[in-house]
Amino acid sequence: MEQVFPNKKISTWKLAFLLTLPIIYFVLAYYLKAGERIAPGFLQYDNITYIAYSKQYSDADAFSLLYSNPFNESKNFPNIYFQIQNFLFLFLYWIGIPQGIVLICFTLTSSFITFNIIIRIFDHLLPNSRNRNLLIILFSWGGGLLTLAGAAGLKFIPIDGIDTWDRLFVIDPGNGWWGLNLGRSLIFSTEAYYHALFFGGILCILKKRWKTSGILALLLFLSHPYTGVEYLSIIVFWVFIEIVIKKNREIPLWFGLFNLGILILHISYYMIFLNQFADHRSVHEQCSLNIIVPYYTFIAAYCLVGLFALLRFMSKPLRIFFASSENTLFLSWFFIVFLLINHELFIKAMEPVHFTRGYEWSSLFILGLPAHDRFVNYLKKKSKFILLPLCCIVFLNDNILWLINYSRPASLTQLSVYISKEQKDVLNWLQKNTDTSSLVISGDNQISILSTAYTKAYPWTSHNLATPFLEHKHKAYENFINNKVIDSAWYDRDALFILNETNSAEKSRTTDLPFKADTIIQIKQYVIIRSYLLKK
Repeated sequence: MEQVFPNKKISTWKLAFLLTLPIIYFVLAYYLKAGERIAPGFLQYDNITYIAYSKQYSDADAFSLLYSNPFNESKNFPNIYFQIQNFLFLFLYWIGIPQGIVLICFTLTSSFITFNIIIRIFDHLLPNSRNRNLLIILFSWGGGLLTLAGAAGLKFIPIDGIDTWDRLFVIDPGNGWWGLNLGRSLIFSTEAYYHALFFGGILCILKKRWKTSGILALLLFLSHPYTGVEYLSIIVFWVFIEIVIKKNREIPLWFGLFNLGILILHISYYMIFLNQFADHRSVHEQCSLNIIVPYYTFIAAYCLVGLFALLRFMSKPLRIFFASSENTLFLSWFFIVFLLINHELFIKAMEPVHFTRGYEWSSLFILGLPAHDRFVNYLKKKSKFILLPLCCIVFLNDNILWLINYSRPASLTQLSVYISKEQKDVLNWLQKNTDTSSLVISGDNQISILSTAYTKAYPWTSHNLATPFLEHKHKAYENFINNKVIDSAWYDRDALFILNETNSAEKSRTTDLPFKADTIIQIKQYVIIRSYLLKK
């Protein structure tokens, strides 16, 4: 057994690299399964938005710390947004790294840093564990019983249109893309960065590096609404328990007040300031979806780590458990994330599943860490060979099977972005022939959203949630295609209509226009019609 799971301590940096290998595999699978399609580098649909945000700075007429929503139809909207990571994206793009590759570099680097921090957290909590390497692997890439539950229902839950592999993930939200455990969440590029800040803040608190933790809390506020409010709420709640209830004087009062101040600022900015603007209110409403984690998914995802956390509680009296400020930190972590994941029970839902991202899973794993260690020691003593590897396979199976399924071209886990050669040719033409006064009007969502990353033009419709007034804009486009009606927002614009002749309605419009075309470009099935629409 010692040879199967060696106890020799692997250096932090080497182990962090080994833990990053599944994400490298994911990136390689993205390219290998492209086939005849072009893989521009956007591992997930939302990744395009981050490049679009950063390009608002390079495309702007004058520099501003804030930027406007690039999915509006023009530049005539107020600059109200800020995320500090956009400047790093802009720098990488500026030095010549292609747009899609920027996010891949960012994902791999942030993931490596996050795993490095996770290893340091483990070494702080269990410095003398003989099972260090194994438990860190389980911490980083462990999961629950989601795929096993999916497999158990194969014969009882008939679902048309998906094959057996995809049906394994039928109770895993978004075919597993929401990442209810830790490792898979890091695939989402910026999520790896948010996790580095989150876990970095936790590590600094464990090491009593209050100033550094405060800086990381500030960076989270400047980076992301969901993770920001999640982390700050955990820390403020924990500080309240420790300073006010337990009278813990080790934690500086200024630290608690500082985090409380940032939390108030965070809520004020995202819930009050931004909602003064009509375009943001529209996006906010579109994103306020009741995408929940059903109870059966919750149980399957967290039952394994929940069991070990429960064993930890049962191992010693509660008064001893709560005497430790570290234990109350982890319990506060679990409690706050649990409330946020289920906030639809108390207030209007705003994508409750967005608060999962492995944070709940991680809190339970850490709470049960001593029980994990004892269980592994028990299996080593009692089993000759099979039990410990079998338990590890069960623990890791959610992520192993998800990565295998993703690598299949037939899989429905297709949130990764691929385009055809013709779509790429259209984008190349737009890149050379448009500026910030141009408006791209198309029913092809791939061309529309990628135009925000590859050109200076603005799209009429693009991202399915981040485009303000999306329903109105879809109706306006349909009204143009079906009834030749020109929306009032298109007038006095350099309008570029991109129509796909494989669509019969769009093809008929290419020869029957309600305006005079200045330029018509044919790129295979795509017709680009350019016209400066003047009001009569």
